[in-house]
Amino acid sequence: MANRGIRIIQNAWIVPNLDEAMDAWMTASGIGPFYVIRRLTRTMDMKIWLRGALQTSDSSVGYAQAGDLQIELIERHTNEFHQQGQGEPAKFHHISMWADDFDARCAAYRAVGREIMMEGVVGPEQTRFGYVDTISEMGGLTEFTERTKSMERLYEVVADGARDWDGSDPVRELTTWPT
Repeated sequence: MANRGIRIIQNAWIVPNLDEAMDAWMTASGIGPFYVIRRLTRTMDMKIWLRGALQTSDSSVGYAQAGDLQIELIERHTNEFHQQGQGEPAKFHHISMWADDFDARCAAYRAVGREIMMEGVVGPEQTRFGYVDTISEMGGLTEFTERTKSMERLYEVVADGARDWDGSDPVRELTTWPT
């Protein structure tokens, strides 16, 4: 499947403790600030289906920006379908890219024999996202996210916060979707 003009917009890791991982990333790399959504499923009305079955997964996430690439750190509070158990060391989870036409992207993956193993919706527009299992080839999943105004706004807030960050206010809690 050709991905002409597509760029990776995010890399994500599963971490055993979000607060410790954010601190480690800021110390080791200098990136920040991190924008945190605690209990994403409850806070941002996220729903996830694994191979068609609705899941009860919950996680907290921290987003920061490194140049043009968003970094996502994910702490799982439940562990029913992830390739990493709670308490294990940090592990790469996925790359992400925009899907300007979500349905077409799903169809393109299916046309080359790829299963959309996990799908979900999140946020005020119920933005769709999907994951393809590329672990054996790439060491992680491939995520594609519907390009909506609300999702683009989240990415803008994170990137804008990093642009002139002076090290102050390193962890910024998001309790509502950015507007």
